[in-house]
Amino acid sequence: MLAALGIKEKLVNGDSMAQLPSLMGRTYTGVVLACLTCLDAGVGNMFDDGQEMYDENGIVVGVRFTEKILERLEG
Repeated sequence: MLAALGIKEKLVNGDSMAQLPSLMGRTYTGVVLACLTCLDAGVGNMFDDGQEMYDENGIVVGVRFTEKILERLEG
């Protein structure tokens, strides 16, 4: 788990993320960042407080994730 977090940290804060907008555009970069940070705590992630990710049974709803990504791609 720690290795995965280290990789994510390098992707989000490293040189590759600085180069991505010029190579792929801002929309794609925003989607990549949203995917990498969607479960992070706090405001600024795709789901803000995280409540949108759960239904009344507390189960993660993958459909909401897909909808949020599509919203970013279309917007």
